[in-house]
Amino acid sequence: MLKFIPKSINLAYFRNWSFLYKLFFGLFIIALILGSYIENMIDLAHLNHDVELWIKSLEAQDLTLDSFLQEYQQTFGQRSNHSWISIYPDYVLQNQTNDGPIKIATLISNAKYGSYTIAFFSYFTTISNFSIGLWFLYAAIRPQNEGKKGYLGYSSTLILTTYITITMLIWLGLLLPTNLSSGTVMSAKDWFTGLMQHLILPLAFIGYVCFTFKSEKLLTTHQYMKKEWWKVFFLLLGYGLYCLIRGEIRYRTNQPSDTLYPYFFFRIHEAKVMGLPGFAWFMIAILLIAAIAFGFSISYNFIQTKRFPQYLVLEENKNEIKNKV
Repeated sequence: MLKFIPKSINLAYFRNWSFLYKLFFGLFIIALILGSYIENMIDLAHLNHDVELWIKSLEAQDLTLDSFLQEYQQTFGQRSNHSWISIYPDYVLQNQTNDGPIKIATLISNAKYGSYTIAFFSYFTTISNFSIGLWFLYAAIRPQNEGKKGYLGYSSTLILTTYITITMLIWLGLLLPTNLSSGTVMSAKDWFTGLMQHLILPLAFIGYVCFTFKSEKLLTTHQYMKKEWWKVFFLLLGYGLYCLIRGEIRYRTNQPSDTLYPYFFFRIHEAKVMGLPGFAWFMIAILLIAAIAFGFSISYNFIQTKRFPQYLVLEENKNEIKNKV
């Protein structure tokens, strides 16, 4: 028996559908996210190499800055991750003359692997999917903690369920339609990854929580709003502030516009984003996300109380006893 598996769990547990379900989806989610990250890093390295070769091919040409930028956009503008390549001059000292050393400027291409890594793991989609992947794996090896304490506890689980619901509904109702209406062409791989991270995997987690997850400490809607609901919005507020501060720093340092924020509705500095001011999209997104967070967090708590009303009664009795004492 593996050391991290409690002795109270026998071998039959490993043949149980619940264990296999959690193990499969946990591993699949983590593999999908890390696989996408590694693939994009490799693509970025290949792109940087192609840019270096392209720069060498232009050394004999006398191009202005505008002509150079136009050539770059025509050559690499359709390549994904092209905004994470920086090109800057490097001055090389040549032979000494009577007037001093001659400086010749050469161009150097550099892939921003660090900045891209931060951006990749700043997407709410990535964070929420990675979180439920870890939840599935932890619940598979620590089933005795499920619904009781820590990361697998009732409060944390409902927060994750609410967040993955936000990921799903915002993509289906806002991000996907706007991308398609703007003419964005999605490859088969893009559709597969998008549907997995924004529909299939969220539904797998939501379904498990609504129909299988069990907690012996439940709260009424009033109790939940009073004791737990603020946590949902506190973490969302923290994420929003992080995106705005990070984006503002990149904006002030003249970074490419498509690398400032993880989502278009954060682009508050732009006068027009798909027909509306950037700040208007920001306010629309806040209202949508707040409505989803409020409605679904309450709904998921309500579902649990209807599935296990006996645990809700026990909790209320405990409160009554405490009040009498």
